[in-house]
Amino acid sequence: MSAIALCKKYMKDSLDKQHVDYDENLCDARLWKEKPKTGGLGYDNIQCSSKKVDGCECLCKKHFKLHSEGKLWTGLITEPRPNIPVHPNAGPKMWSTDKDGNDVVKEKKNKVVCPEDLTIDQLNVLMDKKKKEQIFKLESELESMKKKLEKANDELEEAQSELDEVQSDFEEVQGDLYTVQSDLETKTYEFQEAEEELYKVHHHISEYVQENYDGIEVVNSEYLKIMEDIVKEYTETYGSEIQEEYMKRVNERNKAAFWEGLRNLC
Repeated sequence: MSAIALCKKYMKDSLDKQHVDYDENLCDARLWKEKPKTGGLGYDNIQCSSKKVDGCECLCKKHFKLHSEGKLWTGLITEPRPNIPVHPNAGPKMWSTDKDGNDVVKEKKNKVVCPEDLTIDQLNVLMDKKKKEQIFKLESELESMKKKLEKANDELEEAQSELDEVQSDFEEVQGDLYTVQSDLETKTYEFQEAEEELYKVHHHISEYVQENYDGIEVVNSEYLKIMEDIVKEYTETYGSEIQEEYMKRVNERNKAAFWEGLRNLC
């Protein structure tokens, strides 16, 4: 079946609704063409003038490629037109007729009025309107500023409260620091006094030992002499072996007695 025969069975009802002068030998793509003096509105019944190509689904090669890529933004002439045609680069467009075929009138932009063309009364009305708009705008801005100021005051009061709390904690810590510092100074003074007393005690002990050293030596000599005499008399009786053992024990006791006497003197 040829491309023309394949397309005939799909186009009859759609073409009747669109009032299109359709040529079954031409490409079924709808073209965009602006209608003069409409401000950019476009026709919806302009058919491509290129011939159909077999294997291109009732389209020419150009529009078959666009259709395959999803870029045939005006659709097919044999199908209902897109409600809002969107040009790939220029964006949304508008048809020159509505869905019932009635002409669409594009809204015109408001004409800019020059002050020179207005009367005194019109100027006064315009000025009053502008004044009211400015007053309303200023009142709105003032209300907004008041709310911001109230919020800022609340934040300031909250910050001041936190600052007062921190200041109170700081003063408390500072008081504790002064107390600790005072206690440290007192302990330091007491330590110095104790150190001085200890030095005096050591000094007295040294003086005492120095003064009594000669007396200690005399006592020790006399004690040793007496003990030697005793040992001599004893050994003469019991022999030399007992003498050696006895002298050893006597010397040990003598040393211990000497140092004990020295500690008692100190």
